[in-house]
Amino acid sequence: MNNEQLKNEMEQNEQDILKTMFGQLQEEKLPQAFQADMMGRIRQEAVRIAKRNQLIQTLLLIGALVCVIGLGIGVFVYLKILPMSLDFIRIDYWQIVHSFPHVSIPSSYLAFSFLVVILLVADYLLRQAYHKRHES
Repeated sequence: MNNEQLKNEMEQNEQDILKTMFGQLQEEKLPQAFQADMMGRIRQEAVRIAKRNQLIQTLLLIGALVCVIGLGIGVFVYLKILPMSLDFIRIDYWQIVHSFPHVSIPSSYLAFSFLVVILLVADYLLRQAYHKRHES
């Protein structure tokens, strides 16, 4: 019983000491610009997080794009689709094309590549417009 009483007295003394110490503290008012400064910091942190999320989304989109293009090329190679010549682009009055060597690329490779690039750019522009419209 003595140990319990001693423990209770010590706890009571600690509580009394804390009460007297906190009672001696003076109330200090926050500076007038505190709220504005804090809101500025919160906005800066939100902008930083938004930029990081956008970077992560862009990197994931590029990774997915590379995977899809690689998978498409792999399928064409596995199925042994014959490449088509780019001779249909060569026109007599187009002097620049004559200077390039003859390249043999399946036209579907080009079509998919251009389609993916166009879709990627369109996705980026639409996301930017969406975020501008909904952030305001």
